[in-house]
Amino acid sequence: MKKLGLIGGMGPVSTIDYYQKLVVGFQQDHPQSCPPIVIDSLDVFELLKLEEQNDQAKLFRQLETSIENLTAAGAEYAALTANTPHMIFEELQAASPIPLVSILDPVGEAIKDHQQKKWHF
Repeated sequence: MKKLGLIGGMGPVSTIDYYQKLVVGFQQDHPQSCPPIVIDSLDVFELLKLEEQNDQAKLFRQLETSIENLTAAGAEYAALTANTPHMIFEELQAASPIPLVSILDPVGEAIKDHQQKKWHF
């Protein structure tokens, strides 16, 4: 079974929510087991500051380092646990040694499913 890496802390509550939902969803098919997950938790306030300053280069470096940390911990693929850092998702994906999973596709599907008309970041 492949180990998932979560780049967390970019919303500590959302990181917890992702982890809990992944475990619960996994246990529906494997009731006596937990999925292999590693989390690299970043400082949400530092990342928000970089986003507000539009310092995408430094934001990229911090997220790239997080992906490297996850890879070193055995993660075989990874996901960001917040929407906003997806503004540099393509660059991160291109530089990543492991596949990155975008949460924007399922978010877009949920918006369509709920017939929402506005999508704000």
